[in-house]
Amino acid sequence: MNNNFLWGGGFSAPQTEGIGTKKSLSVWDYWFMESVYLFEEGIYVRNDFIKHYEEDVAFAKQLNFNCFALSIQWTFLIPDGKTINLVAVEFYNKLIDKVIALGMKPIVSLFHFDMPLWLSEKGGWTTKESIVKFSYYAEKCFKLFGSRVHKWITFNEPMQDLLGQYVNSSHYPAENNIVKMLQSVVNIILAHKNAVNIFKTKKLKTKIGIGLNLEIAYPASDKLEDKEAANIANVWEHQLLLNAFIDNKIHYKLLEIAKKYKIELEITCEEEQSIKDWSIDFLNLIYKNSKIVKANLDHTEFNFGYDIINKNKKLINDDLFNSLMIIKNSYNNIETIVSIKGIGMADERLHANDSGVVEDQYRINYLKNQIIAVKKAIRSESNCQGLIILNYIDNWNWTKSYKERYGLISLDLKQNLRIPKKSFFWLKDFLD
Repeated sequence: MNNNFLWGGGFSAPQTEGIGTKKSLSVWDYWFMESVYLFEEGIYVRNDFIKHYEEDVAFAKQLNFNCFALSIQWTFLIPDGKTINLVAVEFYNKLIDKVIALGMKPIVSLFHFDMPLWLSEKGGWTTKESIVKFSYYAEKCFKLFGSRVHKWITFNEPMQDLLGQYVNSSHYPAENNIVKMLQSVVNIILAHKNAVNIFKTKKLKTKIGIGLNLEIAYPASDKLEDKEAANIANVWEHQLLLNAFIDNKIHYKLLEIAKKYKIELEITCEEEQSIKDWSIDFLNLIYKNSKIVKANLDHTEFNFGYDIINKNKKLINDDLFNSLMIIKNSYNNIETIVSIKGIGMADERLHANDSGVVEDQYRINYLKNQIIAVKKAIRSESNCQGLIILNYIDNWNWTKSYKERYGLISLDLKQNLRIPKKSFFWLKDFLD
């Protein structure tokens, strides 16, 4: 790892900011208010990052990070889809300035699952209007903050968001709808391409990419149907979008399943051409863990042909290394920054020592193994240029709320205190 290697941490705005000043509702705000019973202990976002951003960013500097990943809330910056919220502009300017003043490079994501409710009510990503509105939002972000941002990311894990919306019911509106799923995939691809086009036209002296999850699927057995199930899972959960954003083409499986279900995708010749243009400059590879899948041969209702039967949470494995080798060997060894979510543990605060410090040796072991995997990949000529530890302070985790804690720093929900864990001090010493 050279001196330019990026070490960092960061946050997702909808998981830390909550409902800020003059903000319109996102789908998550609405879903929580309408279906609070779906969320662990009925708890919503309590990090209050807008008030605590200076303290939280200072912790990143203490960890000797040289970059800081953040996201902008569409619903905060442009609440009605048309009018810029000057309160949000002031906040994000202060946040970016603070990151830079502390010697860290800002990496900014435009979208992290937080669809505005007003757009969702019109059909969300199923509509062409979503492409227009997102392009407008992206253009305003580039204009307002572009010159100071080190790297831009258009979407964070878009396929996981769509699977949650229209396949596994983990994201609002929690439907099972193959037509909406496929059209949304197409429209997100087009929205991303439009944003990259706008970015390139502005000739900003920085880079733009996308954040994609790469959870390798392994077959549950040596049976041909299980091997095919693993192949399909890998296509749908990452290959489809990797193809669109790095190879600039629509994966044949998208067209194949549309034909199978007699779905007419709305895409013009001009839009198809745009997919062939505007390549990303880098990939933000979001690594979580692998999965084991088996075939789903139930033909009575729509399914992708596989069921996930296990999330592989072994602390020692080669999954991250294998993921980086897939990018190297199959996707032109594009510049890659790895983001890791880490290990989520329930009831960690119950196991704090007498000084109030959580003894999370398991998290230290996990970090050691992922750093080893990155180093191994670089020695194998992976073009990996950075490692970001997501949610380095405990934050709200969608429907699981704060049940599972991922951070290097505990968040005391009663007093809103930040308390470093054992892993914080280990990483601080490691990066010193």
